Amino acid sequence: MKYLEAVRYLTEQNIIKPDAEWDIKEHKERRTLSQNAYYWKLITEVAKKQRHSVPYIHNTELRAARYARWFDDELVLVSIPDTDDAEAQVMEQMEYHLAPTNRREGDKRIYVMLRGSSEFNTAEMSHLLDLLIQDAQALGIETMTPADLAQIRAYEQKREDARKNESESNT
Repeated sequence: MKYLEAVRYLTEQNIIKPDAEWDIKEHKERRTLSQNAYYWKLITEVAKKQRHSVPYIHNTELRAARYARWFDDELVLVSIPDTDDAEAQVMEQMEYHLAPTNRREGDKRIYVMLRGSSEFNTAEMSHLLDLLIQDAQALGIETMTPADLAQIRAYEQKREDARKNESESNT
């Protein structure tokens, strides 16, 4: 459905008021449960092998993926003490995710806030999973073969296409 068609339809249905402000954006499929399950299974194995915590490895992978958080077209930046202790605390967080920048302000270091994997769409989660698979393979951890992953992604794409076709036929 095109943008103007959507607005017209919603207005006619009295779902939105003419004087209301709305943000309409493209729908992106969220990560799949199979992607998520495989990610957390593999990250646990990497953490054990590297003798780090799961949050530490998760933050390392999120830093490698670099999906930053934006607010009103502005990158979200955070200033924290420029110490090893502060960095260690950041790496153990699951409530928020930060990546250091080269910028410093006095005794503070500027970090960019990252989006957590729970907010990822299927493409972003595939990218994160690919990074983790590379790291796991480098450690000698057995991972799904590219054919296995391709089969899962093809199945998920079929499901996504079927949902899109169903929603289009309902409009």
